[in-house]
Amino acid sequence: GYFHETVEVTADCAYTVICGEEKEEFQAGEVCRFTKRSFREKSDRRVVVPEKEDGKINFCNLKRSSGVPSYRGSLEIEGRDEGLLVVNEVTLEEYLYAVLPSEMPSDFGTEALKAQAICARSYAYTELLANRYAGYGAHVDDSVACQVYNNTGETEAAVLAVKDTHGQVLYYEGEIAQCYYFSTSSGHTASAADVWEN
Repeated sequence: GYFHETVEVTADCAYTVICGEEKEEFQAGEVCRFTKRSFREKSDRRVVVPEKEDGKINFCNLKRSSGVPSYRGSLEIEGRDEGLLVVNEVTLEEYLYAVLPSEMPSDFGTEALKAQAICARSYAYTELLANRYAGYGAHVDDSVACQVYNNTGETEAAVLAVKDTHGQVLYYEGEIAQCYYFSTSSGHTASAADVWEN
């Protein structure tokens, strides 16, 4: 789900938790814990920022197929009636670093990963424009509802494929194409129009 009772984070480098004008610094490996009681007002928001540009934040009490996920960029934590909402603020290219290995095995080869990177980037752009998750302060979610993100950690092959195709997207009739893809086909394919009527 989108909401958490508690959020525990740490980082692989020193990091800062920002709340408005207030800042609290933590050392690498030091855990910071948030609960709904940590947030005085509904507008309260905490932003977790690693000191190093390539630093990664660990979401300690979240488990994925590869274990505890690590996130590039920053994590924004907002207290809501339903619980704590966490949004990862990250560049599109770095987002793709963790989409590719979550959507396709990295050992499928360089050219397949490059094709996947272009499709995933195109899909992400169409989601940015659709703005379906604005109510959560996000552009996409991390599940099969959009693209699986950070279920499997980054791999060198995936990062290189994203860098080799930097900024490339697919166009159809002058607009960025909606590139639907799937992880399992059982040997059969169909048009997206046959799957989703609209």
